[in-house]
Amino acid sequence: MKKLAFIIIAIAMIGFTGQSFAQSIGGKLGLNFANISGDNTDNNEMNMGFAAGVFINIPIVPSLVSLQPEILYSQKGAKIDAEIPYLGTVTTKIWTNYIEIPIMAKVTIPVVPIYAMVGPYIGYALNGKVDIDGTSTSVSGSELEDGGTKRFDYGLNFGLGYEKGFGPINVFIDAL
Repeated sequence: MKKLAFIIIAIAMIGFTGQSFAQSIGGKLGLNFANISGDNTDNNEMNMGFAAGVFINIPIVPSLVSLQPEILYSQKGAKIDAEIPYLGTVTTKIWTNYIEIPIMAKVTIPVVPIYAMVGPYIGYALNGKVDIDGTSTSVSGSELEDGGTKRFDYGLNFGLGYEKGFGPINVFIDAL
């Protein structure tokens, strides 16, 4: 009888352990509120852009710590209002389209579905768009470099999030 109980408990623990170390794959969709920095960028504001991609969540300590590499398409940019003599205020909006690869460490608070994330990212500028008072122009990657934009971007992401399960689907709300 003790052997049977031990076998049942062992099988249950193996099943539980296999489930808790399971990787999950998901998608991301959201908005960026980005700005630019550098020479002559004192008079600018954030510009809203689009972000979408996929991630894989790899548990390190089940239900507590995981590693989450991602691949994202991300738009970044700025809005600049400049006073031009004899013309008045000219509004310029700039968008740059990136492929980004963040690698996030995710720590979940077990009692509530809240988590914190931190990690580095590297990005590569594909192309862009410039809108001057309603007139848009597409910009290639090489033209971005000619205009002083660096093609490679890197930095540190951090943020908080909330996770809610709906059957087999989990919904996440991140603020990075």
